[in-house]
Amino acid sequence: MNKGLLVVVCVAFCLYLVSSEYTLCGKVDSLLRITNATISPNPPVRGKSFVVNYSGKVEQQVPGGSQTFTVWQQVYGKWVVSPYAFTFDLCKENKCPFGPGPFSLNMTEQLPSFVPAGDYAVGVQVNSTTHASIGCVHVLFELK
Repeated sequence: MNKGLLVVVCVAFCLYLVSSEYTLCGKVDSLLRITNATISPNPPVRGKSFVVNYSGKVEQQVPGGSQTFTVWQQVYGKWVVSPYAFTFDLCKENKCPFGPGPFSLNMTEQLPSFVPAGDYAVGVQVNSTTHASIGCVHVLFELK
């Protein structure tokens, strides 16, 4: 195999792995065009705070809204929503208004100390001031 082609294939695979740490949810044409999402630290530490950061581009100004934080756990191959869900003012942690153009938003939460090992997804649903969905992302992580 050509070394140049091998390098291209390896880089493409590595980019796929990095980008597969999150999934978009909601409408394809959401107002927030999320192109990256991370969780820090990764994996989160039980009993400590962690930050979900998501960024991308927005076509128009967003004056404010809310973020709903939900934790999902994979149980026997199926994703199950936990009772651990909260809604916060989008502008509590982020500068509002923002856009149009690039954006980077954060949401900080504490992981309970009793959470068992397993595969998890942190879902962040972003709503406008009129409660319309404007973006959604799930960030995946594993607790050992």
